[in-house]
Amino acid sequence: MSKTDNKVHVPIEKIPFLGATWYTRGPDYWFRRVLASILMFIGLMVTTAITGGLIGAIVTSSVALPVKVVALLVIASAIGYSLVRAFAAFIRVEKDRSAGKLLRPGLDSSKAIARNRRYGGAGIVVAALARVGSFLAGALLVVSVVFCFGWFVVLFIWTFQKELGVEHDARVRHEQKMKGRA
Repeated sequence: MSKTDNKVHVPIEKIPFLGATWYTRGPDYWFRRVLASILMFIGLMVTTAITGGLIGAIVTSSVALPVKVVALLVIASAIGYSLVRAFAAFIRVEKDRSAGKLLRPGLDSSKAIARNRRYGGAGIVVAALARVGSFLAGALLVVSVVFCFGWFVVLFIWTFQKELGVEHDARVRHEQKMKGRA
Protein backbone atom coordinates (compact mmCIF):
# COMPACT_ATOMS: atom_id res chain seq x y z
CA MET A 1 0.00 0.00 0.00
CA SER A 2 1.46 3.34 -1.00
CA LYS A 3 1.39 6.42 1.17
CA THR A 4 -1.10 8.11 -1.17
CA ASP A 5 -3.55 5.19 -1.05
CA ASN A 6 -5.90 5.84 1.91
CA LYS A 7 -7.92 2.65 1.54
CA VAL A 8 -7.27 0.06 4.22
CA HIS A 9 -8.68 -3.44 3.84
CA VAL A 10 -10.03 -5.01 7.01
CA PRO A 11 -11.96 -8.28 6.68
CA ILE A 12 -15.63 -8.01 7.56
CA GLU A 13 -16.54 -9.87 10.75
CA LYS A 14 -19.27 -12.48 10.42
CA ILE A 15 -22.11 -12.17 12.93
CA PRO A 16 -24.27 -15.16 13.85
CA PHE A 17 -27.44 -15.19 11.69
CA LEU A 18 -26.48 -12.02 9.77
CA GLY A 19 -23.12 -13.23 8.46
CA ALA A 20 -21.18 -10.41 6.79
CA THR A 21 -24.34 -8.91 5.28
CA TRP A 22 -24.58 -6.33 8.10
CA TYR A 23 -21.80 -4.29 6.55
CA THR A 24 -23.45 -3.53 3.19
CA ARG A 25 -27.10 -3.91 4.28
CA GLY A 26 -28.18 -5.30 0.94
CA PRO A 27 -31.25 -7.44 0.10
CA ASP A 28 -29.77 -10.51 1.81
CA TYR A 29 -29.36 -8.52 5.04
CA TRP A 30 -32.95 -7.25 4.95
CA PHE A 31 -34.27 -10.73 4.19
CA ARG A 32 -32.51 -12.00 7.31
CA ARG A 33 -33.81 -9.11 9.42
CA VAL A 34 -37.39 -9.73 8.25
CA LEU A 35 -36.93 -13.45 8.92
CA ALA A 36 -35.70 -12.63 12.45
CA SER A 37 -38.82 -10.51 13.03
CA ILE A 38 -41.07 -13.29 11.78
CA LEU A 39 -39.34 -15.88 13.99
CA MET A 40 -39.58 -13.62 17.04
CA PHE A 41 -43.27 -13.03 16.27
CA ILE A 42 -43.86 -16.78 16.10
CA GLY A 43 -42.03 -17.19 19.43
CA LEU A 44 -44.16 -14.45 20.96
CA MET A 45 -47.35 -16.07 19.66
CA VAL A 46 -46.37 -19.49 21.05
CA THR A 47 -45.55 -17.87 24.38
CA THR A 48 -48.86 -16.01 24.33
CA ALA A 49 -50.75 -19.22 23.51
CA ILE A 50 -49.07 -21.13 26.37
CA THR A 51 -49.69 -18.30 28.85
CA GLY A 52 -53.26 -17.86 27.61
CA GLY A 53 -53.86 -21.59 27.92
CA LEU A 54 -52.62 -21.55 31.50
CA ILE A 55 -54.83 -18.58 32.36
CA GLY A 56 -57.80 -20.21 30.62
CA ALA A 57 -57.24 -23.45 32.52
CA ILE A 58 -57.14 -21.59 35.83
CA VAL A 59 -60.26 -19.54 35.05
CA THR A 60 -62.32 -22.55 33.92
CA SER A 61 -61.13 -24.90 36.65
CA SER A 62 -63.37 -25.96 39.51
CA VAL A 63 -60.97 -24.64 42.11
CA ALA A 64 -62.25 -22.18 44.72
CA LEU A 65 -62.35 -18.53 43.66
CA PRO A 66 -59.68 -17.32 46.15
CA VAL A 67 -57.24 -19.92 44.79
CA LYS A 68 -57.97 -18.78 41.23
CA VAL A 69 -57.40 -15.16 42.19
CA VAL A 70 -54.09 -15.96 43.89
CA ALA A 71 -52.92 -18.05 40.92
CA LEU A 72 -53.86 -15.30 38.45
CA LEU A 73 -52.12 -12.67 40.61
CA VAL A 74 -48.96 -14.80 40.67
CA ILE A 75 -49.07 -15.12 36.88
CA ALA A 76 -49.70 -11.39 36.43
CA SER A 77 -46.85 -10.61 38.83
CA ALA A 78 -44.47 -12.93 36.96
CA ILE A 79 -45.38 -11.39 33.61
CA GLY A 80 -45.11 -7.87 35.01
CA TYR A 81 -41.75 -8.62 36.61
CA SER A 82 -40.35 -10.11 33.41
CA LEU A 83 -41.60 -7.13 31.38
CA VAL A 84 -39.99 -4.63 33.77
CA ARG A 85 -36.69 -6.55 33.83
CA ALA A 86 -36.61 -7.01 30.07
CA PHE A 87 -37.43 -3.39 29.26
CA ALA A 88 -34.90 -2.15 31.86
CA ALA A 89 -32.20 -4.27 30.21
CA PHE A 90 -33.29 -3.05 26.77
CA ILE A 91 -33.11 0.59 27.86
CA ARG A 92 -29.70 0.07 29.49
CA VAL A 93 -28.35 -1.50 26.30
CA GLU A 94 -29.73 1.35 24.19
CA LYS A 95 -28.08 3.93 26.46
CA ASP A 96 -24.76 2.11 26.21
CA ARG A 97 -25.10 1.90 22.43
CA SER A 98 -25.86 5.60 22.11
CA ALA A 99 -22.79 6.32 24.28
CA GLY A 100 -20.68 4.27 21.85
CA LYS A 101 -19.92 1.43 24.26
CA LEU A 102 -19.64 -2.17 23.22
CA LEU A 103 -22.38 -4.31 24.74
CA ARG A 104 -20.00 -6.98 25.99
CA PRO A 105 -16.45 -5.91 25.17
CA GLY A 106 -14.68 -8.93 26.64
CA LEU A 107 -17.06 -11.57 25.33
CA ASP A 108 -15.68 -13.95 22.75
CA SER A 109 -18.51 -14.77 20.34
CA SER A 110 -17.52 -18.45 20.14
CA LYS A 111 -17.92 -18.78 23.93
CA ALA A 112 -21.30 -17.04 23.79
CA ILE A 113 -22.48 -19.35 21.01
CA ALA A 114 -21.37 -22.44 22.97
CA ARG A 115 -23.12 -21.16 26.12
CA ASN A 116 -26.34 -20.45 24.18
CA ARG A 117 -26.26 -23.90 22.59
CA ARG A 118 -25.89 -25.50 26.03
CA TYR A 119 -28.88 -23.59 27.41
CA GLY A 120 -30.88 -24.23 24.25
CA GLY A 121 -30.12 -27.93 24.56
CA ALA A 122 -31.53 -27.95 28.08
CA GLY A 123 -34.69 -26.26 26.83
CA ILE A 124 -35.08 -28.83 24.05
CA VAL A 125 -34.78 -31.68 26.57
CA VAL A 126 -37.50 -30.14 28.79
CA ALA A 127 -39.75 -29.58 25.76
CA ALA A 128 -39.20 -33.17 24.57
CA LEU A 129 -40.03 -34.55 28.01
CA ALA A 130 -43.18 -32.41 28.10
CA ARG A 131 -44.10 -33.72 24.65
CA VAL A 132 -43.90 -37.35 25.75
CA GLY A 133 -46.13 -36.68 28.71
CA SER A 134 -43.94 -35.81 31.66
CA PHE A 135 -46.19 -33.68 33.86
CA LEU A 136 -43.25 -32.14 35.72
CA ALA A 137 -41.50 -31.13 32.49
CA GLY A 138 -44.73 -29.68 31.11
CA ALA A 139 -45.32 -27.69 34.27
CA LEU A 140 -41.72 -26.44 34.24
CA LEU A 141 -42.09 -25.41 30.60
CA VAL A 142 -45.30 -23.48 31.25
CA VAL A 143 -43.91 -21.75 34.35
CA SER A 144 -40.67 -20.82 32.58
CA VAL A 145 -42.63 -19.37 29.65
CA VAL A 146 -44.69 -17.22 32.02
CA PHE A 147 -41.55 -15.95 33.76
CA CYS A 148 -39.91 -15.19 30.38
CA PHE A 149 -42.91 -13.60 28.67
CA GLY A 150 -41.48 -10.07 28.91
CA TRP A 151 -38.25 -11.16 27.24
CA PHE A 152 -40.18 -12.50 24.25
CA VAL A 153 -41.94 -9.13 23.93
CA VAL A 154 -38.65 -7.20 24.11
CA LEU A 155 -36.87 -9.50 21.67
CA PHE A 156 -39.70 -9.04 19.18
CA ILE A 157 -39.46 -5.26 19.54
CA TRP A 158 -35.65 -5.49 19.34
CA THR A 159 -35.85 -6.85 15.79
CA PHE A 160 -37.31 -3.53 14.63
CA GLN A 161 -34.38 -1.41 15.81
CA LYS A 162 -32.39 0.58 13.28
CA GLU A 163 -29.29 -1.41 14.12
CA LEU A 164 -29.12 -4.64 16.10
CA GLY A 165 -26.84 -4.73 19.14
CA VAL A 166 -24.53 -7.38 17.70
CA GLU A 167 -24.35 -5.37 14.50
CA HIS A 168 -23.42 -2.23 16.44
CA ASP A 169 -20.64 -4.04 18.28
CA ALA A 170 -19.25 -5.44 15.02
CA ARG A 171 -19.35 -1.96 13.45
CA VAL A 172 -17.45 -0.45 16.42
CA ARG A 173 -14.85 -3.24 16.33
CA HIS A 174 -14.49 -2.80 12.56
CA GLU A 175 -13.93 0.96 12.94
CA GLN A 176 -11.34 0.30 15.66
CA LYS A 177 -9.48 -2.13 13.38
CA MET A 178 -9.60 0.40 10.53
CA LYS A 179 -8.06 3.08 12.77
CA GLY A 180 -5.43 0.62 14.00
CA ARG A 181 -4.30 -0.22 10.47
CA ALA A 182 -4.30 3.33 9.15
